[in-house]
Amino acid sequence: MNTIASNYDHAVCLPQAFIESLEAVLNNAASLPEMVKLSMNFRHTPYYQHRLGPHPVEVRLERQDKQWRVVFIASFAYLDGTHRSVAPELYFNFKRDWFYQPDI
Repeated sequence: MNTIASNYDHAVCLPQAFIESLEAVLNNAASLPEMVKLSMNFRHTPYYQHRLGPHPVEVRLERQDKQWRVVFIASFAYLDGTHRSVAPELYFNFKRDWFYQPDI
């Protein structure tokens, strides 16, 4: 069974429902015994067509000993009405202890 850490440095604690959802995806995936890094991409296809709905999200995991840790969570969006591709709008890097939001 795959488990994911929920507590990180600087008093960051990821919601238990989020952790359980990621664990469910991991536990339903193919065998992962030798994998040490994994990226999960969650996409809502109509967002790319209509620019409406949930934004695409990427979650990067790395295995440390026998437990997975969230390395980063990134959300993507169209920067404005003229851009043809998505770009990071929020980026939380738990491994390096930094946060990025382009409009601040």
